[in-house]
Amino acid sequence: MPKSRIKVKAMGLFVADGRMLVMDCFDSVKQKRFFRLLGGHVEFGEHADETLKREMREELATDVEVLQRLDVVQNVFSFEGKDHHEIVFIHHACFLDESFNRRDDLRNIEPDKDEPFLWLPFSEALNGPVPLYPAADYRHLLSLIGADRNG
Repeated sequence: MPKSRIKVKAMGLFVADGRMLVMDCFDSVKQKRFFRLLGGHVEFGEHADETLKREMREELATDVEVLQRLDVVQNVFSFEGKDHHEIVFIHHACFLDESFNRRDDLRNIEPDKDEPFLWLPFSEALNGPVPLYPAADYRHLLSLIGADRNG
């Protein structure tokens, strides 16, 4: 039986106009919808901020600026019937092309992936019925970047 591994990930908190960008996901085993920040696995020798930049080039074909590391959280969960354990670096980031802040047609462009991304209002992210992962104190993270006041 293969040993389970802890994965290291970097994810971005992208905010604009009182909304945050999330991936719209579904676990077919649990029959549950959830939201997840955008990002991916840190590769050996890569810093987490570099990971986020690379992942956004791969997933959206665009460049981002990583502004600040906001938090590091552990995420232990089950997805599609398998147990996972992640250490996640959450960064405040922004698109260099600001038109991405207004687009409602964002999807993952990687081969074999067609995940929709959506701009979720803060109120829904913080208080809505669909959970946002990784679990973190998003109200606090938004306050750190001043987004709780001006989006």
